[in-house]
Amino acid sequence: MLDSTKPAPRAIRLVVSGLGNIGLRFIGILRDKQAHVRDQYGIEFTVVGAADSRGCAADPLGLDLATVVALKERGQSIAAYRLYGQPWQPPLELVEQTDADALCEATPVSLQDGEPGLSCIRAALNKGMHVVTANKGPLVLAYDELTALARAQGVGLRFCGTVAGGLPAINLGQRDLAGATIERLEALPNLTTSFILDQMTQGKSYAQALAAAQAQGCAE
Repeated sequence: MLDSTKPAPRAIRLVVSGLGNIGLRFIGILRDKQAHVRDQYGIEFTVVGAADSRGCAADPLGLDLATVVALKERGQSIAAYRLYGQPWQPPLELVEQTDADALCEATPVSLQDGEPGLSCIRAALNKGMHVVTANKGPLVLAYDELTALARAQGVGLRFCGTVAGGLPAINLGQRDLAGATIERLEALPNLTTSFILDQMTQGKSYAQALAAAQAQGCAE
C-alpha cells in the first residue's frame, strides 16, 4: 500500500553528455539505485537526454536507463536508441534544445580548446541549469568565466570529479579550509596514475599495470 502521507519525490531532469567510463557508470548507478534514492532522499532522477561521440538521444519523459547501458555495452552509439536517437547530433545542440534541470558533463578532455565540454557547460549555465562535470579541460581554460557565470545565474557548478575524483580535494580547499592559507599541496591526485604505480611496486611492468587498470575501468 502506498504511503499517502509521504510527499511525492522531487523530480530532477538530467542531460548526460559523455558516455565513456564515467558517464556510463553514472547511468548504471542511476539505474540500479533509482528506488533507493527515491525512498531515502525523496528524489526522482530522470535522464531526458544523453550524448556520446556519435550522436544523441532525447525523450522528455525520460530515456530507459537499462536500454542506454545495453546499447553502450554492445558498442553502439546512443544514437541507435529507438525512436529518439539522432545520429551525429552534437552534444551542444542537445543541451540547447532539451528542457532539463542539470547537465552531467563527462566528455573527453581537451586542454587545447576544452571542447565539446566547454560550450556545453556555457550553454547549460546560461539556460539556468546546474552543472556537474568530471572534465578538466573547460575548468583549466575558463575557470573564472564559468564560476562567475554560475554565480550570476544562481546555479551550481560542481567539479570535484576533475581532481582526485574519490577524494574531497576541491571541497576541502573551498569549504573546510576556507579560513586557512593554503601554501602548497603534495599529492598524487589521479586514479589511473596511482593505480598503475601501485601495480608496478608489486612487480608488474608498465604494460601489465596499464592492462590491469584498463580491465578495472581505471584507464581508457
